Amino acid sequence: MKSYNNHLKSTSFLNQEINVFRSSAIFPIFINQYIDCKITFLSYWMIKKKIPEITCVYTVRSNTGEPIYKKNFLIICTKSYEISFRETMGIKNFKGSVEIEFFSSKNLIFPYPAVIINYIGNDSNAYVHSCGRIYNNYQDKIENNKMIVPESGFDILPDKIFKPFFSFVNGGEFLKNEKIVLHLINCNGKKLIKKIILDKIKPYETKFIFFLKAEEKKFFKGKRGTVRIIHNFKNFYPRFLSGNFTLKEDKVSLTHSYYDLSFLKNADEKWINPNKEIFYNPIVVFPFINKGNSLNEISIYPNFYRYSDINLNAELIDKNGKILINKKVLKISTKVKKIINLNFNKIFNEYEFEDNNSYFVRIFLNNHSSLPSRFKVSYNLSVGDDKPSANICFNAILPNKFIFKKKSTFKWCAIINPNTSFICLSNINFIKKKIFNAKIKITIYSDNEKKKIVRHLKISNNGNLLLSFKNDEPVKKILKENTGWATFESDSPFLNGFYFDSNDNKFFAGDHLF
Repeated sequence: MKSYNNHLKSTSFLNQEINVFRSSAIFPIFINQYIDCKITFLSYWMIKKKIPEITCVYTVRSNTGEPIYKKNFLIICTKSYEISFRETMGIKNFKGSVEIEFFSSKNLIFPYPAVIINYIGNDSNAYVHSCGRIYNNYQDKIENNKMIVPESGFDILPDKIFKPFFSFVNGGEFLKNEKIVLHLINCNGKKLIKKIILDKIKPYETKFIFFLKAEEKKFFKGKRGTVRIIHNFKNFYPRFLSGNFTLKEDKVSLTHSYYDLSFLKNADEKWINPNKEIFYNPIVVFPFINKGNSLNEISIYPNFYRYSDINLNAELIDKNGKILINKKVLKISTKVKKIINLNFNKIFNEYEFEDNNSYFVRIFLNNHSSLPSRFKVSYNLSVGDDKPSANICFNAILPNKFIFKKKSTFKWCAIINPNTSFICLSNINFIKKKIFNAKIKITIYSDNEKKKIVRHLKISNNGNLLLSFKNDEPVKKILKENTGWATFESDSPFLNGFYFDSNDNKFFAGDHLF
């Protein structure tokens, strides 16, 4: 892991001496009679960086790491790409991996691309963005291994029908006697320690680790828990694809792990407000979905660097930026050792939500000294406790003094299926006085480069917008029932959001915008 400041300095976005000519991701693949596995992406480099052509190579490997399928093609236009491995390879049961690589003679900026892995079934859907990758070179490997920290930051679902897992794909080295130590953490902060010894891991071997026995589930007392994964992996970027399968393996929730910094004593992980007269402290922003029996929850994990107690205040904000409710919701002690779940349906239960309105929540982090530079939470959107939730991983937004130099924002996301997908955009910011209204150019891309739709919309200061496509005939006409992509170009530096796929009675899938 790099410190937060070193991470910023090491990207070519801020350091012009760094050039990235290979951007890659590697995903575990899981296919059975219920679930297909797809990857999808937009060739965004043509828009964002004006790169005229990029070579794409993807390699499918067996569970033990042998290459079994490889394809390369040239990307020369902006459109939606999607690869179904059940269709491509004609297989019904498979565990393995896919590595997707993008090569360019021009700077790609980031060594990880905006690609989605999608585990999709008849009655379920789950997706998450790029997480693991194989390092580009020796320098890349050295920089990312300056600190080896545990991974954490995902939920263990309490119902007995779920079995939690994490997964990864090894790099190009043969590994022996790798020890993984798990700290299973329940709602009371109690810890159960397990050790896993992996005798041999072949190069590019895929591991799905279902780490909880049925009897051990009682330790979680019927409530959400979490796990800390202590490892020593150095030859690949150890961000684990993780989540919860049902026992039948017909449904799954997907997310990714995140750094556990609770044991660090590193001053670089400390954030201080650059100007309290101008900026609020860090904020956590997410939608409140008022749809059917939707359940809106936030998980806070004991994985952040602890300086002092943190107070959380939450606001409910409508689509016009009006603050409807403002209340204190939590005080986090420096001694906290447990997962904390906040149910915002209960927190805002006194408010009568309107069907023709849309809502976001803004949480302020406050204390009397410094705050952690990485404060990771998950937004859990579900149709009930006994259904898989969209366990979306994201960080608190840190105010910075350079924001006023940023004159525009470019964001993008997938439209998994126009009949079931929707997007929640926000223009919520951390500025105390200045007004930032957002003019937005929306472009929707299909898998045909000649078929796209351009629209223009506005969002008021601190406002939000919900985009649904089930009654949008022009969008449905060009996408049919295939995956498309939407880009958002705005004159506001604060445009952000989330995108979802939903069946009202069965599942919510989601992730944050790229």
